[in-house]
Amino acid sequence: ERMVYSVINSLMRMGAEVFYEQDEDLHVSGHASQEELKLMISLTKPKFFMPIHGEYRHLRAHVRIAESLGIKSSRCIIAGNGDILELSKKSFEKTGELHLNQIYVDGQDIEDVGNGVIHDRKSMSAEGIVLVTVVTAEGMLVRPPEIVAKGFVAGKNIKLIDAIRADVQAQTHRMLADGAQEKEITVFLRKHLKNSIFRLTRRNPLIEVQVMDI
Repeated sequence: ERMVYSVINSLMRMGAEVFYEQDEDLHVSGHASQEELKLMISLTKPKFFMPIHGEYRHLRAHVRIAESLGIKSSRCIIAGNGDILELSKKSFEKTGELHLNQIYVDGQDIEDVGNGVIHDRKSMSAEGIVLVTVVTAEGMLVRPPEIVAKGFVAGKNIKLIDAIRADVQAQTHRMLADGAQEKEITVFLRKHLKNSIFRLTRRNPLIEVQVMDI
């Protein structure tokens, strides 16, 4: 966009009157028209041709324009993401293919952060998160469960938070009485809360449960 406005400013400095979208009720495409594409091909006279912009239908149409100007179809390539191309004085061809994945920029790192991480982030942004902390000792609750809800319910919705806390406390008491261990309680509470919270709110927040035995 800076380059576009740089051109506009240069034209105005030379005395031209420039009409563009911000000042007039008009739209000017940033893409070349068919005749402009023909002109570029005629001027450059390429030995080989590969369109590089647009959807496949646009690329195919661009190839047809090149063919109409005398470039043989055998010298035209429509490449896809990951295609390996080899160019020499006499030939231009696909020689292989690379398997490509989406790479996310995560802070200062550029790496594959994993589908699970992306799923969790999308879930938190759309539905919020509920954090549950349970502390036990010698088969008993040390204190009432701690419930933290972010991006899920308004901070003043104390009744819902209290209902979740009471539910967690009752389920934990029951499981401790049955001799359940930390991991078993954690897995059960996560699944149980997912169902009960959806039933109460029709929402699916990310649920994280931490059970600590001290």
